[in-house]
Amino acid sequence: MQQGLGASAAIYFASNIINAMVPFALLPILTRVLGPQEYGYVTLFTIFCASATAIISLGIGGAFTRQYYYLEKPQFGVFAGTSILLILLVTLAAITLFQPIALLYGDRLPLPVLWINQAILSAGALALCNAWLACTQVRSRPLHYGLFQVSMTFLNVGISLLLVVLLDMQGLGRVLGQTVAFAVFAMIAVYSLWRSGWLIFRLDRGYLRWLVLFGLPIIPHSISSVIISMSDRMILAHLGSAAALGIYAVAAQVALIMAMAVDSLNKAYVPWLYARLAMDQASVRSSLVGFSYLYFALVLLVAGILSILLPPFIVLLAGPEYVAARNYLPWLLFAGAFTGMYYMVGLYINYAAKNKFLSYASGATAILMPVACYVLIQINGPLGAAQGALLGQVALFVLTWFFSARAYPMPWFVK
Repeated sequence: MQQGLGASAAIYFASNIINAMVPFALLPILTRVLGPQEYGYVTLFTIFCASATAIISLGIGGAFTRQYYYLEKPQFGVFAGTSILLILLVTLAAITLFQPIALLYGDRLPLPVLWINQAILSAGALALCNAWLACTQVRSRPLHYGLFQVSMTFLNVGISLLLVVLLDMQGLGRVLGQTVAFAVFAMIAVYSLWRSGWLIFRLDRGYLRWLVLFGLPIIPHSISSVIISMSDRMILAHLGSAAALGIYAVAAQVALIMAMAVDSLNKAYVPWLYARLAMDQASVRSSLVGFSYLYFALVLLVAGILSILLPPFIVLLAGPEYVAARNYLPWLLFAGAFTGMYYMVGLYINYAAKNKFLSYASGATAILMPVACYVLIQINGPLGAAQGALLGQVALFVLTWFFSARAYPMPWFVK
């Protein structure tokens, strides 16, 4: 590794901070220009894009991470080439299959057909970007990772501001801004892999078969993950209004600070953890368990502190129309903490290449969480969406921990 765990985590966190601060800077503009209802439609676009990404990516980012440790560079290049071609083929198939649906039911869809087409293209481009990011992460190059991520966000926001504010394209401008930014950086990602020798454009049947067998079990998990991460907003959109969804989305955007923190450590932790698991030593496994428990306590403490500090800034950030968003923040911040705890235990399942266990845990949670959100919204109004989000993340963590112990036994409860 070029950096230790602490240094890598700091770099990832810094890039995540910059990456999230740019949308935060955009948030007061979008909320005032678009208003709660139009902002709610943009949130629906984000949900659809996340759903499409879950299917199109086929878990290829995770496949890159795992195969890096098993293949020599020339072999990995062919594997990467097969992966990139597979993403392109799946994206093309998704666009093609959607067109008859658009012709028959375009007026009944929750979003305009153009927006949905843009979401599919964004998903394909983001899958390519994520493949590059996975390759960069596993090679322990956090600076390259952060520069790519932040630059893509700046381009995304820059084009969006141009289209939304200067050209008055409203929500469509935000959609087009994302699509163009993702497409540009997808091309940069592919070129970078090819130029550095990590990509050889060849469709290898053996690797293609491996990718399909690796990726298909992940699709239910990926879709379940989208349901888990978005069902609070999907159910709220169904039971409430676009305006209520827009207000809730602002709280979710602010709560991303917790997600940034746990995601940063997770990115640095993956290669650090896998290198130590490869030692296959009981003392190392015991120390990893101790580190995990310390991490659990830390993220819960941080969530508690942020729950006190952040709510007063909502009105200043988004405007008086979004004052109700502060009520959702504590619930969403603790949901983010449990997401980080889920990451910690889920990595052992990835290392053991037993992805079916991830599907079991996420599938059960994907059933529980929408039901919980529906019931809690009926009882407590929009606040029930945030409560359901927390309940879902707690369930995901507990179930994943259970299956993780089966996939890769660790001394979790041994003194």
